[in-house]
Parts: sequence; C-alpha cells; structure tokens
Amino acid sequence: MYLRHTRLLSCLTLLILVWATPVLSVQAHDDHEHSAPDHAVGGGWYYTQTGSGTGKGYAITDYGGIAFWSGFQQLGGVPALGYPVSGRFILGGFVYQATQKALLQWNPGTNSVNLANTFDMLSAANYDDWLVAYRQIPKSFDWSADDPINDWEGTVQNHLTRIFEAQPGDTRAMSAARAALKERFLSDPDWLQRFGLPMALQEFGPMIVVRAQRSALQYWKVKMPWADVGDVTVVLGGDLAKESGLIPAAATYPLDVALAVLSAVKPPTGGLASPPAPAGTASSLDIVRIPSGRLADQLSLVASPTVTVSPHGNYRIYLQLRNEYHLFISSAIEVHLLDARGADLTHATGSITALLPGSTRVVRLLSTDPYAEVPAAVELRFTGTLAGGENHARHISFSGTHYEREGSLHVLHGSVTNNGARTYSLDLNGALFDAAGSVLGMAIGQVSNLLPGETRELRLTTDEDIQGVASHTVAVNVIVPR
Repeated sequence: MYLRHTRLLSCLTLLILVWATPVLSVQAHDDHEHSAPDHAVGGGWYYTQTGSGTGKGYAITDYGGIAFWSGFQQLGGVPALGYPVSGRFILGGFVYQATQKALLQWNPGTNSVNLANTFDMLSAANYDDWLVAYRQIPKSFDWSADDPINDWEGTVQNHLTRIFEAQPGDTRAMSAARAALKERFLSDPDWLQRFGLPMALQEFGPMIVVRAQRSALQYWKVKMPWADVGDVTVVLGGDLAKESGLIPAAATYPLDVALAVLSAVKPPTGGLASPPAPAGTASSLDIVRIPSGRLADQLSLVASPTVTVSPHGNYRIYLQLRNEYHLFISSAIEVHLLDARGADLTHATGSITALLPGSTRVVRLLSTDPYAEVPAAVELRFTGTLAGGENHARHISFSGTHYEREGSLHVLHGSVTNNGARTYSLDLNGALFDAAGSVLGMAIGQVSNLLPGETRELRLTTDEDIQGVASHTVAVNVIVPR
C-alpha cells in the first residue's frame, strides 16, 4: 500500500497512451516448434500452458514500446511469476498483464515493468470478504498509524515486526509459522518488490496465511499432498485476480498465436470490478444429492450452494463441504445445473483434496460453457476418489483412542489394526477440536510396516499450545503398501 514507487506514481499526471496502427508479424516456425506448448513470437513469447487444454494461450511481448516481455524476464520469468493468464488490459489508466502469480504493470514514467499491488487492488474493489470466505486470505490489519512519507523505514519495520515477530498470545504453531514465513519472505533479496509489505496474518484450520500487498504465503501445519508440515507455499495472486473478475473479461480469453500477438494493439479497458452478483441464491436453489457409494459420500453440505456468473458468463458454484468420516477425504466433484423442468443446463467440475476429519472447506466448481439462464436446482455427485487411500484405508481400524496432556505435549493414544492382507506403513494425523467442532491443532505420528492382522499402539503428539480441547479424532493421511 505504501511502496515508494507507488507513492511517486500517484503524484504523476497519467500519461495518455496513443496506440498506433501496428505492423505485426508472427515468426515462422516449423511444425515441431508450433506443436510445442510455448515458442517465440515477434518481440516476445507465446504460451499455451494456461489455455485450459484448448491449444490456445497468451502472448507476452514488448510491442508498442511496452516491454512486458523484457520485464517478465528481468523479474524471473516463469519460475518466479508463472505463466501468463491474460493478455494486456487497462485499469485506472495503466496497462497490465497477468501471470499466475502476479499482475505486471507498465510504468510509463520509468519505462519499466513493476509488480502491481494485487491484493490492495482487490481490497479497493471490495473483494476482501470474498477472499476470506473462498480463498482463506485474511483482511488487512489496520495500518492507519503508518507515516510512509515522513518515515518510510519506520513503516517498513513496523509491518515486519507486527507480522513476523512474536506477539502476546501466540501459540507454538503461530510462533513456528511466523519464523518460517519470515524466512521465506525475507530470503528473496528483492522481497519488497516481489511481495510488497506484509499486511495481515491469520490462521485458517490447517494453515496460517500471511497476506502481503502483492502476494500471499501459506504455512502448512499438517501434511498435504502438495506440502509437508512446516512448508511454505505461495498463493497464485494473478489467478485470483482473474477468478475474481478484476481483470476485464476480454483479456482473459486464450487466443491462437496470431490473435494473441494482435491483442497487444489496443488492450481492453475496465474499471475496478465489483464482486459478481449471485445468479441464484441459497433460498432459490434446491440441491439433489446423487449417491455414488464412494467414501466421499461421507462429505456433508454445510449450507446451500452459492451460484455466481463469471466475467465469461460461466457458472461458478461454491459448496461448503464437511468431512463426517474418520479419514482424510479427497474426491472429484461434479454438479449439474437444472432448469425448472429438471433439464440439464450445464455441469461444473472441481475437486477437494485432503479434507481433515470434522473440518469444513469451501470448494469452487466451474462450468465449461457459458449459459445465460438462471438454474433452478443443483445435482451434486462425487465422481471419484482422487487420493486418500480408499481401497486400503478400509483395512485399517482404530480402537481405544484417548487424549492426554503430558506437560507441554498434547498426545493422542490408541491402537491401530491392519485387517487387510498386505503390510502397510501409515502417516497418522490426530485432529483436536473445540466444543464448536473447529480444529484447534494437529497431533502427528507414524506407524511403519504394520503386518496383516497386527495391532500396534499409536502415539500422536503435538507441541502446540492448545487450550479447550473438547474432542479428537485420528485419521490416515498417507497409506503406503509395502
């Protein structure tokens, strides 16, 4: 919010961008090069990796003296910023282009590419509630006491101290998260350019999230398929800006190579978007659950689905799902949108991965084609288990589990039995709940080479400073046949 170059730019009179009639060319390539997912074009590069499997994509170029391709490379290219997810577009008089992780902004005053304050822009467009509810990104803390003009160094230090240094009431998990997030944040010598100032920190179930001006980072308290305990992952901020509708719809369509290059001639304009208005509400939509006989049928709906329309005209369906089973559940999900006669308007697909026992998560599903008619009902199907070991987990049973506090450790005791015909090694997670059913913390452990018919005592521990444990459960996270 208070980066120095941003303050300077706000004092400049916006330059009027004049778009000349171009003479563009796409470099000739042999068939092998055109079959590659990305290749050179005149003054830049063309990528199809984010074209949703259409074979189309986005070009990032230096055309018109707006050097997005040069700036993209200088800022680290694909490894640092991800693939482009839009063409050029104009917001507030500035030219932008989105990548998976960031918004590139052309600075006409310095003839250079900056990383825009993506999350500040989302706040200005009233997306904070949406970010919390659907993407677990916290709202910014109150920084009204900052004085960046007169004390820039003090402002920076205030943000770093408040977010990353120990605060009264910190749990051990929060202390560990602050340290890991600080190390990841500041390990980049250009952290201020890459992330901006840290603005907020909040715990969301299995993760603790730091929100910065340009990005967000997640610290994982539990093992996930994409992260181990203690890992830090970076949120795809550019994808979030695209999903929210902040980016003009015309800039988000993947194009063939010739049109993608031509799209730099005159980017689409748009003001800061408002959150999408619901096409259907919880009160107007019924839901019909189609049983699948799968483990994922243990997922229950916490509330009626919310349906919105994307900038493309596609449907977005948000489901709040709760895991009522004692194992982690992962599943592919499909919903069908029906008209008043029960006929199929369209369908949308998505997935949920590693949902903790007793925990609730919001899942977003997208339709594949735009439809204008408002649906009258939704059919929900769980179409398959993606991970979580359904075929093997049914051979594992727990008994005698109980919770004890031993000094500073929180321990779940019990026994685990292998009822199958194969030897298994297990990664175990114990979820500790408060009276409202919210996860307070996780206790972890392992069981190696559990023989068929064998019963072994389990002991799962955590050193988190947990208060008010009302209940617990034990779950299999990873099952490895040996």
